[in-house]
Amino acid sequence: YGDHRDLHLSIRRQRQMCIRDRIIPRSDEINSMKVFEDDFVVMHRDRHDLASNNNPTVDDILEQKHLHVSGRKRGLHLIDVELDKIGYRRKVALRCQHFLIAPTIIQSTDLVLMGTRSFANRNNLPYVEIPIEIPSMEYFLIWHKSDEGDGGHIWMKDLIISCLLYTSPSPRDQRGSRLPSSA
Repeated sequence: YGDHRDLHLSIRRQRQMCIRDRIIPRSDEINSMKVFEDDFVVMHRDRHDLASNNNPTVDDILEQKHLHVSGRKRGLHLIDVELDKIGYRRKVALRCQHFLIAPTIIQSTDLVLMGTRSFANRNNLPYVEIPIEIPSMEYFLIWHKSDEGDGGHIWMKDLIISCLLYTSPSPRDQRGSRLPSSA
């Protein structure tokens, strides 16, 4: 939804639920609940230059060529907005429309990806911490108040929440490097 008013109307008319980033339509008719929060990290392939740097700086990270994942044809990602606020900018070398393809791109190139720690863990991607304060990624479930108490909406909310809480991270050390298996 390009315009938050469109989202509000859609929720009201079609009785749907939606997951959104931090921007929630302000209305007495809309309920919301935070369903996801995670820190940003910088993912990279095995044996990437960042992996051998024990203490990467912001400049070390921003010198890399970045993958930008967005369903929109143009515009900034939340991480770019936050970096811009403190005077930093990524070098975006490639854009893709969905996170499903991002792990393959990262594993097979020298590009890096700023994304959530849980995404890195789920996809076995090594990562480094971002050495500056950046707000975490937050997503909210939003729905129209008239659907409060509706059995179908309660079931769907519970399903979405359980899916977002489910993670299967592989064992990693603090820097995101794979740990040897204990088998």
